Amino acid sequence: MPANLIRFPTPEQRICSVELLERCLPARLARRTTHSLLSAFDVFPDQALQIGEAVAELVANSERYSCKPWRLQIYLDDHALWVGVFDGDACTAGLLRGLLARRDGPDLMQEHGRGLFLVRVACDDECWVRTTRAGFAEGKEVLMRFAMPDADTFTGSAA
Repeated sequence: MPANLIRFPTPEQRICSVELLERCLPARLARRTTHSLLSAFDVFPDQALQIGEAVAELVANSERYSCKPWRLQIYLDDHALWVGVFDGDACTAGLLRGLLARRDGPDLMQEHGRGLFLVRVACDDECWVRTTRAGFAEGKEVLMRFAMPDADTFTGSAA
């Protein structure tokens, strides 16, 4: 679905925001935070593991290729759980959009590209990049959308 037809989550729908600090193993912290939150929403363990790995991959990419701040943001709307990884590099949004839009699998002989393929698989190709602000920082956010049959029922179990 084209990004201009997607209704991205709003700041009001954010249920979690975690600043990922350089010396605190950002990918590990993001994976653990995501896993803890997903268990509160009764997400199947296999799916939670896959989502956690995708989040860790996005955070590792941000840490390696983009500038701070790095932030994990989780949103809940009426039908979906959205997991976003923000970094302070809006200039690479277009490049990342192109890489996420690829329909072929990764070239296993290349050093790069396998992680974004895992991200696409984890969210059934429901992933997008948007330029946005997080606090005072301007940058990009990679969003993964996970359909939840009755998202309204999940809001009570996480409280």
